[in-house]
Amino acid sequence: MSDSPFRDRLAYLRRKLDETDLDGVVISQPENRFYLSGFSGSSGLLLITKNRAAIFVDGRYWEQVGQESPDLELIRQTRTEPYADQLAKVLPGLGRTLGFEAAHITVAQQEDWLQKVPGVEWQPTRQFVETLREVKDESEIQRIRTAARITDGAVRSLASLLEPGMMEDTLSWRLERWMRENGAEEMAFGVSVSSGLNTSKPHAHGGKCPLANNEPVWIDLGAKKDHYCSDMTRAFWFGDAVTERYRAVWELVRQAQEESIAAIRPGVAAAEVDRIARSRIEEAGYGYAFSHALGHGVGLEIHESPSISPLSQSVLTAGMVITIEPGIYLPGWGGVRIEDLLLIREDGVELLSHAEKRLAWE
Repeated sequence: MSDSPFRDRLAYLRRKLDETDLDGVVISQPENRFYLSGFSGSSGLLLITKNRAAIFVDGRYWEQVGQESPDLELIRQTRTEPYADQLAKVLPGLGRTLGFEAAHITVAQQEDWLQKVPGVEWQPTRQFVETLREVKDESEIQRIRTAARITDGAVRSLASLLEPGMMEDTLSWRLERWMRENGAEEMAFGVSVSSGLNTSKPHAHGGKCPLANNEPVWIDLGAKKDHYCSDMTRAFWFGDAVTERYRAVWELVRQAQEESIAAIRPGVAAAEVDRIARSRIEEAGYGYAFSHALGHGVGLEIHESPSISPLSQSVLTAGMVITIEPGIYLPGWGGVRIEDLLLIREDGVELLSHAEKRLAWE
């Protein structure tokens, strides 16, 4: 294709077709479709074979796909012809064994394809494109770095955004507005602000609880720029009378994060990095309170492969962008999570999150 990253990605995918004995694959997952083609519309099917790259889109996107993916063969979907009917016209002669994305096709769609496209053996694929997306090229890294700078800026602006007594969702909106006014095209996910006892809920979302003086707070936020995401969490005590227990838990989480990041390099198992942070927390007696994976990949999606968890089979590779986010959550007391975004380089780690980790904001 005209844009070399897309051309290279298609070549990589075609080599994978050879390795799996597939004649082609139909891509329906939006981020995978964009990754391979550059087409950013919300609907369409991408058909990749060993010598053909075609996209099925309806009239809403005919002009757009011509601008974003000029080298793709356009197959125009009409209101009277669903995807299955068009696949039936195109697929004969392209191969007998075709893959589809098992996680992104409904049972009804699969049944429709089986019925209307005879002579094709449909093979479910899992993580077929996602594993290609794990290692980022320099253009992707630059976009993620830009998104991370926006997130950094929002956190550094907390002094002007925080007010005692303000509601959690008010701070969420102020952070989102700051990011949008400073370059974010959208949020990578809904900005989460938790305060007081709500901080013991790892996935709490900002609501109508006020940010009271001398209580714990954490914020989880991410920006999206040029389709790529950033992710960061900062926990802090809101006030000037930090309790000794909060200080101890906060410092434990910070140390667990620091020690696990220090172990990251190409060739290290993701599960081993998780073990280092988890062991540190377990030794302090809080293992039961660390209830999620240590981290995850970030790119076109806010959560993507690889997983940094006890069950992960991934081996870390240069070019991966991941989060490291240990946390301790204690119902009836509160919680602490600290999260940074980082890039794995051949010689170690490059931190993409630079906003200060502060024990307290007054």
